[in-house]
Amino acid sequence: MKKLKLFTGWLFDPIDSASFTVFRVVFGFCLCLFVLQWFQNNWIEEYILAPPVHFTFFGFDWVKPWPGRGMYWHFYGLGLLSLGILFGVWPRLCSFFFCLGFTQLFLIDQAYYENHYYLICLLTFLLSLFPVKDGYIPRWCLLLLRTQFFIVYFYAGIAKCNNDWISGVPMGSMLAARANWPLIGPIFLLPKVVFFFVHGGLLFDLLVGPLLFWKRSRIYAFGAAVFFHLLNFSLFKIGIFPWMMIAGTSLFLSPSWPRGIFRWVDRRTIPTFSPSRWTTALVVGYVSFQALLPLRQHLYQGPVHWTELGGFFSWRMMVNVKEVRAVFFAVNPTNHQVWQIDPREYLNHLQLKQLSRPDNILQFSHFIRERLGGKVEVRANVRLSLNGRPFQMFIDPSRDLASEKRTLQEKDWILPFQP
Repeated sequence: MKKLKLFTGWLFDPIDSASFTVFRVVFGFCLCLFVLQWFQNNWIEEYILAPPVHFTFFGFDWVKPWPGRGMYWHFYGLGLLSLGILFGVWPRLCSFFFCLGFTQLFLIDQAYYENHYYLICLLTFLLSLFPVKDGYIPRWCLLLLRTQFFIVYFYAGIAKCNNDWISGVPMGSMLAARANWPLIGPIFLLPKVVFFFVHGGLLFDLLVGPLLFWKRSRIYAFGAAVFFHLLNFSLFKIGIFPWMMIAGTSLFLSPSWPRGIFRWVDRRTIPTFSPSRWTTALVVGYVSFQALLPLRQHLYQGPVHWTELGGFFSWRMMVNVKEVRAVFFAVNPTNHQVWQIDPREYLNHLQLKQLSRPDNILQFSHFIRERLGGKVEVRANVRLSLNGRPFQMFIDPSRDLASEKRTLQEKDWILPFQP
């Protein structure tokens, strides 16, 4: 009991909020860029309003786009809230409402899932909880953020611990797509360069977290992280993710490091934060949940890179290259009349790519049934190529997917993976 009391007191020790403030500013700027990107590229219309069907997350079918121009006003609101986070105007309140608004956007269609979208949901939730008083925050705030970024790095490394990644096929394919770059393009085809990216990426993700927590290696690990993320930003189209991770990784440095660079004045009065068992339980519960959630993929049979079961929220980043070919058939059970359905008539290019996920295939089958009056059977001919392998059947073509219910359980209509 005494040790628990000491631990709780340690969590509530006041520490300098300078590094946290820099993180909040950079993070808020990244959120502003995200909102602007959606307006500039007309993605609100293309990805949210235009598609007649959205692949919702399980249990969130009720999350729908706003009618009319509601989604545009939704993004205007997100833009204002991101400015509040950036400039520190009611940052906790802005973070809370940004979390709500962004989570709604995130849940509309799982075809647009990105790991950094999920991370934005988590970080804005955390920022809405953090009390800042006279230039100080309780220790648990910084500890929680550091642990969150450690989990992202570590599980990204765990996801790469498989034969496909070690073979270099996924990364080799992604680098080969840059072979037409002027001057440096041919370098990406060299086996040694692919070897460097494959094994360097694996070792970085696995080791950078522990090295950031160790004081003696912290500055070197931070330098490696900056190089790693700038390199990824140069080579791959991954949006604001590298900048978010650089800002998050800076939290492992001394909490007061910005004061020496930006010549901020130290506060003379150190406030106190009253220990709370509820807050301690929240911290422990949150960390435990985030540490265990990526492991749920092991509850399912078959490799996750084939079935995709348990793949969401597991920090699996750039570990697979998939090609999908899908054709659907609607069958009238009365007269056995067959209609061939081309998904390209209904889905945009991102949704088409995500027909490699069983739940999306099932939802599209349900959409076809409803589109045709609800009295048809729907079968799918879906073939996948995983990491350069020959195409193989993914879904049992004899199953009526329109009659299958959405569940989180095993799906016996997924055909076994043939290595």
